[in-house]
Amino acid sequence: MDNNQQVKPIAPVATVELTEEEKQELKDGLAVKDITLMPGWKIIEGWLKSRAFHAWVDPRGLTKEEWDWAELNAFHSADISKEILQDVYETITKAEQLEDYKLGKGKPRSMKI
Repeated sequence: MDNNQQVKPIAPVATVELTEEEKQELKDGLAVKDITLMPGWKIIEGWLKSRAFHAWVDPRGLTKEEWDWAELNAFHSADISKEILQDVYETITKAEQLEDYKLGKGKPRSMKI
């Protein structure tokens, strides 16, 4: 290296102090993300997606009232499965946004309604 070149020191990353609620959301989100990295998550995710998007009731051998009841339960099961998947993905996204915010990369979007 010649005398005209200088090595610039690496500036420390400016971090932002998170609120207690944000710290807990970050901790929870990272814990959920860890679960999704496990091999078993793909199996559970497949079950939830199957129930959420491919559930139907076989009407053979059912009375109208039995079929209505079974269909109502299948609908609620599918709806709950979708909500679980959505909660998992939103929790991870929020944690990733909080990590970026903590490192000074912008304010996270509010995910609360």
